[in-house]
Amino acid sequence: VDYTPASYTSSGILLIDPGEGTTVTGNTVDGAQTGIYAYGADNSTISGNIVNGSSWGVFVDSSTNVLVSGNTISNSDQDGLDIYNSSLVTVTGNTISGSAGDGIWVGGTAPNITITGNTITDNANGNLWPGAAGIHVSDNTDLTSLVITGNTFSGTLAGVSNSTTGGGTVVALGNFWGCPGGPDDPACAPVYNDVLYDPWLIVNPFI
Repeated sequence: VDYTPASYTSSGILLIDPGEGTTVTGNTVDGAQTGIYAYGADNSTISGNIVNGSSWGVFVDSSTNVLVSGNTISNSDQDGLDIYNSSLVTVTGNTISGSAGDGIWVGGTAPNITITGNTITDNANGNLWPGAAGIHVSDNTDLTSLVITGNTFSGTLAGVSNSTTGGGTVVALGNFWGCPGGPDDPACAPVYNDVLYDPWLIVNPFI
């Protein structure tokens, strides 16, 4: 379900091998199958966009060195942001809320992914698949180069979940899980299946 959208041509903004250094910024996309779809979009920036009511909010596919920053992605029927078979992707300063599936999904072969400083709220509310979460790490993601820190989670089945095929631990230190007590507190967002989360933040860094 998480892989490349079959109808990516129904994207609000579609980038297919757009050339080096493409920037997509300041757009509003509402109700497209995929809000912004980037394939082969090396050295590109997706920033400051508003994407609402898509099946997939933003989809980064087979791309290298991509910055996804400062976007507001809400009410996706599937996932807010998918990163698939891509490397050197930095996801920072985004607000992702109300996805029926994952807030952020990482899968395929995905080395050097950094996810930091995002507000991830009320995702995985459709419980579309096992392990649905604010951030869901799957497939052959390179856990040794994955960075998840400084994010805040609330109102989701799990803050971070791990369903990678090769085993290993997802390291997610220094995040705020929705309450001071961390994932072991029933008031906080939990983690799922081999996620290292201690130490965590006891206050929301964005308030």
